[in-house]
Amino acid sequence: MRAIPLGIQAYSLREQFKADGPGTFAAIAKMGFWGVEMFNGAKDSVPAVGAALRDNGLACMGWHTQVSDFKDENLEQTIAYHTELGNQYCIIPWLDEVYRKTRDDALRTAEWLTKVATRLRGHGIQLGFHNHDIEFIPYADGVSFWDLLAQNTPDDFVMQLDTGNALSAGIAAADYIQKYAGRSQVVHLKSYSKAEEFDALPGQDDVDWKRIFALCDQVGGTQSYILEYEGTPGPNTAAEVARQIQALQAMQCVGLTSFMTK
Repeated sequence: MRAIPLGIQAYSLREQFKADGPGTFAAIAKMGFWGVEMFNGAKDSVPAVGAALRDNGLACMGWHTQVSDFKDENLEQTIAYHTELGNQYCIIPWLDEVYRKTRDDALRTAEWLTKVATRLRGHGIQLGFHNHDIEFIPYADGVSFWDLLAQNTPDDFVMQLDTGNALSAGIAAADYIQKYAGRSQVVHLKSYSKAEEFDALPGQDDVDWKRIFALCDQVGGTQSYILEYEGTPGPNTAAEVARQIQALQAMQCVGLTSFMTK
C-alpha cells in the first residue's frame, strides 16, 4: 500500500486557532501530522501562514476556499495569495442552493468552475469541491449534483469526498471513489455512526475504512488524506483529535504511521 501523507483540516481546531494560532500549529506538529489543510477562518498574510507552517515542519496541504474568492473581481488576488504560499489545492467547501437547485444550475456551475480551474491550472493550482450530504440528493432524472459536477469538470478537478458527511446522507464514499476513478486526489477522513454521529471513533463507527483505504490506494488517485474532526467542539478538541489518530492507527487495514513519517 502506498504511503500517503496525513494532514488535518484546520477547521477541526477552529476554536484553538482563534485563541492561539501559533500554539495550534505547534500542537498539530506534535501530534505527528504531515501538514494542514487551511480554511479562510484561519487566514492570515502569506508570510505569517508560511512561517507558522515552516517553523513547525508542516506542509500546506490545501485550502478550503470560499466560492466568492473565485468571482472575477477576486480571482487575481486569490491566485496571487495561493501562488505565493505554494498551495496546490483550492477546495470549495460549500455551494449555496443557487448553484445547484436545478439540474441546469448544476451544469452552469460546472461550466463556470471548469473555466476557473483552467485559470488556476496555469499557476499550478488545482480546484476542487468538498461534499456535505445535500449534494447526493438526486434530481428528477436520478442524477445528483455530485454526479453532474464530476461528469462535467476536467479530470484534475478534485472531487474531495468526505467519508463521514457522505455516510450521514446514506452514501458509501467508497462507491464514489470507485465510480470516479482518479478524482479523489484529496480525501477527508471523518468518522460517523448512526448512534454517535460525528463523535464516533474510526474503527468503532459505520464507515467501511478497509474498502476506502484500498480504493484510495488502487484507483482513487489519492495524494493525501485529511483528518477532519467534526464532533462536539470545545476546549478538549485537540485531545479528541489525538484520539481519532490513535483509532486510525489501531485499525489493521492501513499502516497509518508510515503516512506521518516525513
